[in-house]
Amino acid sequence: MSQLKVSFLILTYNQIDFVEHALNGAFSQTYSPLEIIISDDASTDGTREKIKEMVAQYSGPHSVKTYFNDDNLGFIDHLILAIGRCSADFIVYGPGDDISLSDRTEILAGEFMKSKSLLIHSDAFEIDEQGNKKDHILSKKHKLDNISIKEASLLPGLCIGATCAWHEDLMNIFGPIVERDTYEDLIFYFRAMLLNKVSYVEKPLIYYRVGNGISQKKRGSNQEARLQAEQKYCRHRLATLRQRLRDVKMVHNAPKDVISTLDQKIAKYEIISALLEKREIFPEKSRFSIGYLAAYLSYIWKIIRIKRG
Repeated sequence: MSQLKVSFLILTYNQIDFVEHALNGAFSQTYSPLEIIISDDASTDGTREKIKEMVAQYSGPHSVKTYFNDDNLGFIDHLILAIGRCSADFIVYGPGDDISLSDRTEILAGEFMKSKSLLIHSDAFEIDEQGNKKDHILSKKHKLDNISIKEASLLPGLCIGATCAWHEDLMNIFGPIVERDTYEDLIFYFRAMLLNKVSYVEKPLIYYRVGNGISQKKRGSNQEARLQAEQKYCRHRLATLRQRLRDVKMVHNAPKDVISTLDQKIAKYEIISALLEKREIFPEKSRFSIGYLAAYLSYIWKIIRIKRG
């Protein structure tokens, strides 16, 4: 039987302090045949130059292709473009600030060959910005065990996105992600769950850097910064919920309770978003309820507390 063809996809953007370790992790993969795709989203800090230098020096067995965007596309648009650059259907994802263990692709590909799952995720070792390994292992197993689709539809976080490998069918079946203010792990995991095609490897396969990039949520100390953080979080939640609602409607015999739950939560965040943006705060009458009013009043109180410091 022929070996599964795999693409190892590394996305980078202004990660000069970490990209060397990320690329070395990719180059060290024991699996073959392996295509390594490195896609940079118009970095300005020397990341692009470091990638070119390391690729020029690489003499290993893997096929390596590099792509450098002329303009910064943002994460989701960059991801969609980069997935299209992969020639394999099975894609192992590697962020530009995390480090893959050398047997990561081999283990994930083996799991795919057994399960045919469309998303496979694993545990991770936690490291800080300096690369120091923490004592504990990051795992989502207990959080995600036996969780229902309805419960998952509302969660702000699911698996550790940096540990994932996906099959291209997550794009082929549902189409590209159309909401730009979300992240791939929040959407791809939910899509795979809708199809009952999720697998989990109970073993750390990456060193996951905490305190850098999108995994770090920094809070401002002044009113304006805190309000801006609230606006950003609200946009992110709305985008994630709206994309999940689109996706669940595409499933045969879509669960009506999940659709209703998502619709209600979206309406709540629309009220919050309108308040933050100083727009009309009440939705159309068909969606108004005591729950929406309660959400509105609770958020007014939150804004008052922020302004009081």
